[in-house]
Amino acid sequence: MKTEDKIAKGDTYITTQHSFFGMAANAMPVEVVDDPSITAWTDGIKRVYGRQFVDSLTLKQTVGLTIHEVLHPFLQHIKRLARQFEACSHTANSAADYEINNYVTLYNRTATIPIVLPPQALVDLEEHGTEAAEVIFKKIYKKKDGGGGGGGGKEPCDKPDKGTGQGGGQGNKPSNKKPDKDGKGGGSQQGEQPQGPSSPGEFRPPKEKSKLQEVARKWTEILTSSIQVAKLRGKGGGKFMEALEKILEPPLDIESLLEPYISEFCVAAEDPTRMDKRMVGYYDLCVRGIEGERHGTIVYVKDTSGSMDRETLESVMGVVQTISDRLNPDRIIVIDVDAKVQHVEEFTPGEDIPIEAKGRGGTDFRPAFDFIEDNLEEARVIIYATDGYGPFPEEEPDTPTLWLSWGKDEDAYPFGQVVNIKQLIAQARK
Repeated sequence: MKTEDKIAKGDTYITTQHSFFGMAANAMPVEVVDDPSITAWTDGIKRVYGRQFVDSLTLKQTVGLTIHEVLHPFLQHIKRLARQFEACSHTANSAADYEINNYVTLYNRTATIPIVLPPQALVDLEEHGTEAAEVIFKKIYKKKDGGGGGGGGKEPCDKPDKGTGQGGGQGNKPSNKKPDKDGKGGGSQQGEQPQGPSSPGEFRPPKEKSKLQEVARKWTEILTSSIQVAKLRGKGGGKFMEALEKILEPPLDIESLLEPYISEFCVAAEDPTRMDKRMVGYYDLCVRGIEGERHGTIVYVKDTSGSMDRETLESVMGVVQTISDRLNPDRIIVIDVDAKVQHVEEFTPGEDIPIEAKGRGGTDFRPAFDFIEDNLEEARVIIYATDGYGPFPEEEPDTPTLWLSWGKDEDAYPFGQVVNIKQLIAQARK
């Protein structure tokens, strides 16, 4: 079968069997190239296929490749990951592929007609689950740098081989590897190696950067229409559909939202006329941070009670990293606590702090402050992430405390500085 005919037949199959993606597939013209290094790519404007790669696929694998490509602009990877793509295109595409393929794999578990991804598709639910591509990018990028977070002046990005459409490695070559019999595996469960193969099918930003916003708007409209039609027909995709719906209300950069508050702390701390007891610790850390010298200990307390879900804890990680980058401590002490202290661990700046929570019981703020008073006299600032539901200590601690609240308002906290993250998000979305 001619390559162009196979792609067209696949598009017809999508319209009839995976109708949710029909509108999206028809929104982009198709181009077939004779470059054996290319599998497929899209910039949100067109779909480009490598003839040799498509010829190596079954019809259902071709359908899976097209759906994969459609999901790149559906999930706004072209706009969301523009900065990451510029830093390391190969890693950005790997991260995007994990996000897509993991969701497809979850969708396939309950789908009447599973989506068959092409060979070598990157899937790793154990490592990445339903993490956002931005989070996955950071994890892969750090691994390639040996976990150092960019130290030593070494470029952790694996440069693509010249002329490859996929970002390096032998993974762009057609493979004879078969997918799982039922198609529900969605590809190999391999993790990405520093110089390993890429997943077939990539995204690229438009050559004209001015078109980036235009492409994003176009695909927001297509996604909105596709979701509306799917709901009218009574067809949904569980977590897969939830992931797509989130794109219509994209996650905010919480770190950026918090930056004015961190700046306020530092400015206030540097001005003796504005400094009070609560600012003493901030003064020490802020000034030393500006000077570039690592100094002091940040104590990060995670409320690991059942009311703090994983999504919230993931958001907290970014906030803590932002504060750490600004204040430049020499170490971070992480305490997991619900109604009692469950776990204590020390980290150095740049290390990954685990999201997993130990505890998941009730909430009591007193054990954490008691532990800090008894064991961490050197603590310069306490960052406490919580929804604010629980008993507080009767006395204010000597250590300045910053509450990252995902629930109660400022008035509910008897001491410390309070930043209501949920309110920040709501205000930013108005």
